[in-house]
Amino acid sequence: MHAIELLLLQTEQAHAAIRGMLAGVEAEHADWRPGEGRPSLSDLCAHWLEEVESTGEALTGQARGGPVPSAWAQARTRLNDAMARSLAGLRRLDESALEMAPLVAIHPGFEELLATRQNWWRGHVFHLVYHLGQAASLRAAQGLPREI
Repeated sequence: MHAIELLLLQTEQAHAAIRGMLAGVEAEHADWRPGEGRPSLSDLCAHWLEEVESTGEALTGQARGGPVPSAWAQARTRLNDAMARSLAGLRRLDESALEMAPLVAIHPGFEELLATRQNWWRGHVFHLVYHLGQAASLRAAQGLPREI
């Protein structure tokens, strides 16, 4: 399996898990926080949206969609749309593109780590999955069924 095929598979699986994690969640559960200053499912949805759109921009040149909607249903819909657009763009990449630099400026502290699109993409998948654990904890704390 080529690197690009593996990254696409991992991204597809992460996106499916995110959709499952947010499926059936009503606004009252999305906005619930386990404590002051702690993230909610709404916060994670917004963060995932920003992450997916920034990765689409860095790897394929896709434009971001502007500010994250404050309404739960709109934010979740936009995240699902962004994941679909991102995957479509990523599927158009070829192996040679993976070794190229990202299409955005990189913070100096991350230049070595994110020097190639492949490294950025690997970090993206890890980042998405990391937050799935937080979302699962938020669902469990509210007595919501596991949806992955």
